Amino acid sequence: MKSPTRTTRPAGFTLLELIIAMAVAALLAVSVLPAMGGIAERGRNAELAHRLTASLALARISAIRTGTPVSLCPSSDGRHCRGDNAWNDGWLVFSDPQRNGEPAAPSAIIESSGGAGTGLMVSTTGGRTRVTYDAWGWSAGTNTTFRVCSANGRLLGKVVVNNAGRTRTERPRAGARCPG
Repeated sequence: MKSPTRTTRPAGFTLLELIIAMAVAALLAVSVLPAMGGIAERGRNAELAHRLTASLALARISAIRTGTPVSLCPSSDGRHCRGDNAWNDGWLVFSDPQRNGEPAAPSAIIESSGGAGTGLMVSTTGGRTRVTYDAWGWSAGTNTTFRVCSANGRLLGKVVVNNAGRTRTERPRAGARCPG
């Protein structure tokens, strides 16, 4: 007597199983995407605050090392300073021995940094379009606050420079709005 033959199911998925698996994957992706956007924005904010803090430190240490004033200003083209307090397009660190507030020559530029990137805006407190360090590393005048904001007006972070020239970063409270 012969034993009945078993039929084996072919390996793989049926069309229905594949559609259900893709639907579940799509639902998971849609639920995770908003969180991923926030993570990316926080990463860009941290990177921008780090670049700004590093440029401020470079300006301060360059002023101390050379014994001459060094300034930091907003720049759109990487060669000249802007006259406002919008730092979105980038900034310059330059030797400023006569305190003109503008690089005297291209050789005076120590660093040219790119802008804030997509979705971020940077501005300083009113009246402070430059940060100048003297030969002792002091930044005379008033404290300066760089505000990093999202495109929808949320305050993401601050970089504060005090009169002694030291910088610190601050995280705003949740939901804080950018001034202005």
